[in-house]
Amino acid sequence: MRSIIFLMFFLIPLTLNAENDSWNVSTDITFSLSQNVYSDNWQGEETGNINWVIKSHTRADKTLSELLTNRNNLRMSFGQTHQQRTTDDGKIWGKPYKSTDRIDFDSILLATFNQYVDPFVSFRWESQFLYYKEDDNDTYVINPMRFTESVGLAKDIIDIDDHRLTSRIGAAFRQKYNRASEEDNLLVDGGIEFITDYHKRFIQRGINFDSKLILYQALYYSEEEDDLKDDWKALDVNWENSITTRLFSIINMVFNFDLIYDKQEHAKGQFKQHLGIGISWQM
Repeated sequence: MRSIIFLMFFLIPLTLNAENDSWNVSTDITFSLSQNVYSDNWQGEETGNINWVIKSHTRADKTLSELLTNRNNLRMSFGQTHQQRTTDDGKIWGKPYKSTDRIDFDSILLATFNQYVDPFVSFRWESQFLYYKEDDNDTYVINPMRFTESVGLAKDIIDIDDHRLTSRIGAAFRQKYNRASEEDNLLVDGGIEFITDYHKRFIQRGINFDSKLILYQALYYSEEEDDLKDDWKALDVNWENSITTRLFSIINMVFNFDLIYDKQEHAKGQFKQHLGIGISWQM
């Protein structure tokens, strides 16, 4: 029931008025579901499962004046997997667990001087709908959170309707806040951040492609170096890719691939891949 409540957050994009000429708003919402079930007397070791994921991506851009432009992106996703377990009494459904959980909002304010590059300031907020801590068997809502503020220079390499390629580089400061942490629940670092965003919508073919590459090199960390390894000094890499292909009317195929390298989290790179067919809405 609690997870259903948090899915109401996906109604937020629907409240934006896409007909307002002052804002250029577009929203993609995708729901995918896969399911298989086996009877209690099924001969074999297979177990049934139900996996569902709902995702949304909302873009809202506005020209505030001849010199200022505001661009906003809100990405949200939540999904669960329900799996059967084989017991002496037959097959039963176990407690669902998360397969996807993400809240990602970023806003950038560009000073458009019609020069080769434009100054910018930006803000980003990242979190999860639900965070489960095994130690105390408790669930935290909207936790952990990471805030990033950056300032620097940006360049629109491509800026056409439904086709945009933007790169920016600047100084960034990050704050990581975790209410479930028994030690320091607020960690701060600062460094240099490079971000490249690419978006392309092939209207006639019904294909959307989004890619985002984030490179972050920390130069300062709030924790004492004597108590840590030098893992925080390693380059952080986050590369997100999403392809949505319209098959029939509102039936779409969705492919996501994320590659993450954060040495503080894990010594090796991590990746996540999702492929599904579901229902989507574009506004």
